[in-house]
Amino acid sequence: MATGPDATDCPDGVTSRDRAVSPLVAVGDADRVHTVSATTSLPYEHVERARAGLRAKLRYRLLDLGAAPDWSTLEVSGPVTTLDGMGRPWFAYRASVQSCAASGPDRRA
Repeated sequence: MATGPDATDCPDGVTSRDRAVSPLVAVGDADRVHTVSATTSLPYEHVERARAGLRAKLRYRLLDLGAAPDWSTLEVSGPVTTLDGMGRPWFAYRASVQSCAASGPDRRA
């Protein structure tokens, strides 16, 4: 189970953790590039579902920054198997993506 100030417990019992956003300056570009990452743990091994959930989390975080995701930079790792207190396996996945900040009007629509 995830612990610490960035951990949240979801109502369905799945624990997820978002990492802080770290802005990077792109070389030769006035726009900012953001790298956003997220992790999730599932009680079953399912790469496609984990990837879909992580993409949604990353997309929302980037939209909050006024940025559009560059899915060509998406990296998903896992699963890493850990056991909970009752000996049941949990499968942890991590994903990160980069994006350039949106130029002009807000792209949330």
